[in-house]
Amino acid sequence: ALTAMSYAARTIVPSEPTLDSDGCYAISTAEQLYGYAKIVNESEVKTECGKLTKDIVVNEKNVKDTAFWTPIESFHGTFDGQNHTISGLICTDTSAYNVGMFGYVGAEIRERLSGEPWEVLKKAVVKNLGLINVSFVGKSAVGGIAGGAWGAVITNCYVDGAVYSNLYTGGLVYTGGLVGNSGPLEITNSRNLAYVGGYYAGGLVGNYDGDAASDVILADRKTSKLYFYTSKYKGDYF
Repeated sequence: ALTAMSYAARTIVPSEPTLDSDGCYAISTAEQLYGYAKIVNESEVKTECGKLTKDIVVNEKNVKDTAFWTPIESFHGTFDGQNHTISGLICTDTSAYNVGMFGYVGAEIRERLSGEPWEVLKKAVVKNLGLINVSFVGKSAVGGIAGGAWGAVITNCYVDGAVYSNLYTGGLVYTGGLVGNSGPLEITNSRNLAYVGGYYAGGLVGNYDGDAASDVILADRKTSKLYFYTSKYKGDYF
């Protein structure tokens, strides 16, 4: 089984990115990426738009002096990679849930009366993004783009590296190259190139938790070079 590697820690000091003419945070450095994550994690609404304006390297491959990533815990906005890449995101906490670039990506909703379905105001979107040489390890719900997703759209994205979750007593573990655990979700023109390992593992989505499989839409999917380290159950969506 794939196990978490030991790294020496290096600190990236967050720097607040500036807003562009569309009101989105323009991100061009690792420091600004960490600053954007800090902004969203401290936000009440968590809808702050983000855009990459350059390829970003957080960690070089096989580096020993490592900067660790704290996932953007919950995200309800739009993140546009603009066909750029982020290289070397590393989060290896074997006790953590919802591990990925984003911990959870979900729609903006309005709660209704008890027993009635939520009203979806706006879906969360992650698009035009490549994640390279990622290393994501957690206890449950681990994905390259997001550990969990509900009411989200992921389009023109890919992940390369390693994504793994551990089995723990009394429960199930869901692992996917793009999304670990999902409800209603749309994935288009996206692919996984990462090594994926877990109890429930899938190339794109490890586990779907919902009433109808038709709520997961996979169109124009590209899933070449899928590898599974360990998996008792491979996900339906790979």
